[in-house]
Amino acid sequence: MLFSHDPIEMRRCFFVAWEKYQQGQILTDLEQQIVAVSLKHPEYHQILENPERYLSKTYSAMSDEANPFLHLGLHLAIQDQLQMKQPACLDNVFKQLCGKHSEHEAEHVLMQCLLEALSEAAESGNYDPDVYEKRLKNLLLNP
Repeated sequence: MLFSHDPIEMRRCFFVAWEKYQQGQILTDLEQQIVAVSLKHPEYHQILENPERYLSKTYSAMSDEANPFLHLGLHLAIQDQLQMKQPACLDNVFKQLCGKHSEHEAEHVLMQCLLEALSEAAESGNYDPDVYEKRLKNLLLNP
């Protein structure tokens, strides 16, 4: 699991994993997971190869430019949740989504639910896991 309140520290994990991968070095389990997700996003490879330019870059929610670190981090969060089977309904929702989408695209659908739940929590100052679970279950009702 990758977690820090410091975005620079978080990004550094992505850059280090990518550099070690590029150099053929041995990767930790987390680094392997980071690289696997990154390989599915070739549009981010140039960013991962330029830490001096992107380590401190500010991404704004008001901008059209997506935050690649948020995107990759959400993939990792969903994968961790699937591994831990939390929330309880996630595995079933994911399997059903995989019947309609690739695993990668199914993760994107789940990521959107997670991002919406986190955004609501940021606005209200209170995270309610039931809100996230309800969003997940609604995916099955509204395919």
